[in-house]
Amino acid sequence: MPSSRRWFFDLCRQLVPRELAEVVAWADANYRVVNKDRDMFSSEDSPWLLEPLRMADDPLVSRVTYVKPVQCGAGTSLGEIMVLRWILGGNGLIGYYWPTNDKAKDRWEKWTERRIRACKAVHQILPRDYENLLIRFPAITFSMAGVFTPGNLDSDTVDYVLCEEVHEWAPGMLAKAKGRQTKVDFPKFIVVSNAGVKGDQLHQEFNEGTQQHFEVRCPGCRKYHVMRTRWEENQPALGGLRYDSDGCKRSDGTFDYNRLVPTIRFQMPCGYELRDDVQLRRAAAAGGRYSEPFNTGALLAHRSYTLQAVACHTMRWLDLIQEKHIALRALKTGDDKNWRQYLQERESIFYDPDEHRPFQGAVVLTESARVNRQGLPKEIAKFYAFDWQQGFKHLGELTHYWGVIESVMENCSSQVIWAGKVDDEMELLSVLREHGITDSDLGGIFDGFIDASKNTKHILSFCYRAGINAVMGNASGKGLWKWPDGEFQYYSPKKFIYKELNMPPKYDLRLTREGYVEDPSEPFIIMYSKAGILKNHFFIQEMKANVLANKPDAGPDEYIERVVPEDIGDDYLHHHEAWERDLKATAPKGMGQVEGFKQTHRVDHLMSCTCYIDLEKDLTGLLGNELARLGIAKQKTTDGAQGTARPT
Repeated sequence: MPSSRRWFFDLCRQLVPRELAEVVAWADANYRVVNKDRDMFSSEDSPWLLEPLRMADDPLVSRVTYVKPVQCGAGTSLGEIMVLRWILGGNGLIGYYWPTNDKAKDRWEKWTERRIRACKAVHQILPRDYENLLIRFPAITFSMAGVFTPGNLDSDTVDYVLCEEVHEWAPGMLAKAKGRQTKVDFPKFIVVSNAGVKGDQLHQEFNEGTQQHFEVRCPGCRKYHVMRTRWEENQPALGGLRYDSDGCKRSDGTFDYNRLVPTIRFQMPCGYELRDDVQLRRAAAAGGRYSEPFNTGALLAHRSYTLQAVACHTMRWLDLIQEKHIALRALKTGDDKNWRQYLQERESIFYDPDEHRPFQGAVVLTESARVNRQGLPKEIAKFYAFDWQQGFKHLGELTHYWGVIESVMENCSSQVIWAGKVDDEMELLSVLREHGITDSDLGGIFDGFIDASKNTKHILSFCYRAGINAVMGNASGKGLWKWPDGEFQYYSPKKFIYKELNMPPKYDLRLTREGYVEDPSEPFIIMYSKAGILKNHFFIQEMKANVLANKPDAGPDEYIERVVPEDIGDDYLHHHEAWERDLKATAPKGMGQVEGFKQTHRVDHLMSCTCYIDLEKDLTGLLGNELARLGIAKQKTTDGAQGTARPT
């Protein structure tokens, strides 16, 4: 064949889109990262990238959402590999979008142009002349731009869309990017980003997908587990990154990391401990995979993936711990920027100030105490309370209960022995029985409350069957009830649940001189005012500090104390800073406002449970008896009424 004709046919083959080799093998052979420390891409260094890459290349998958940590060699490579594949095998228009034109230009000048030119197959069809951020190939056009600039997302149909750093995009921009594919028969839409803010457009995009998490094979049990950074003492089955702070924490609150390093390990949900050895971690990651979809109702054409930095062998665990400590110290000064950045960039968590901000309030942790089932040696009862929650479907939540159990002594002092969340009524009853609270105690599980303010009929029915009392809040947050003796209280006289449900009594009525009366264990419901239970709770919560302020050498028999174990967990601490005193606050003017108090954030379920336990202390007479012994006048309740304990 004449050389001129051979040249012509070679050119034609270059111009016609063609089928490419399998994407991972192709990337290893063709994608060059042109970094200062290495040149060729190696899939062995990023096993957490392989499935997202394969799905991005799968013709049956139209959308891939990848929420990843920083500096794990996974994010931008996914998008750039696909851009090169589209250039070689696609037709139409590629839109590569960044938050701003300046970011797009900076990325182009530092990396994108170099990596396009470094791919030999692409370089062969690269036009001799092209504009910055815009290349017109024979069969496809590549365009790189910022989404904030008016017009960048408002015109052309785009066959292939790649979105980067979406956590920084203005609201509505992601929908605009999707809108450019309404006329495309086989669209490709890829989102690569760190986590953003809970409920934002990126979070919604991730939740709409399959929600798959990277998991590794445990060397101990040989099962697959999701690796999460945060360790929670009361939920060891979740696993987490652990270290021993005993002897490592210095007087100024910082750590001696030389002592801390040998104690660092990752505890698998099965209990197996993986040490911070890069070879062991590399082996675990190499055998990793993504979980089955958490969102079982998602279309398989929309894949969403995530992982935390703790699963990446390229990230030292000590660095994660140090970064977290720095962020927490900054947070104590009121600056949440570092904490937010740590959660989003390391734990791949969508930031919510109401959910993730560590506690900074008045609850004092007791280092010598630990949560336990047994309770205090001089315990006379275990008081408990649970708060039902609907859960949010768009967040993948089902209905659940938050709850607290306290071991209470005769002097009204107590210790928290359990605080957490249960999924349903069966688990709730199981937790009570595990802590020695059974329906054999005086005929019923009577030393606790369940909040029936929401889902009232269902909660009351459950309380009736289980023999548990119920409480309901006054919607206005304010109110007083007149008792038969003429006194006013912040809680109402009890009403029996069986009457509210139009059912027979759970227990047989008892014959007395006054006629038939309800059994003492008959489950009842009482109303309360929010202002009243908050005043009662803060009065008990602050008593020890107030007594010691006036008498530094006062002993435990001179005040009421609530012991909060050091390992109680972040949820308990955070929920207890949801409300604080506000002397300027008057009558409530809107939702979440209560006279004398202000709500700092909405998540207060465990604090509400603690308030119900303090109400129980008042209702049973324990509080009144102890205050009488101490000679302390109880704080006034709403509108000046005295809060004395009533007989039950």
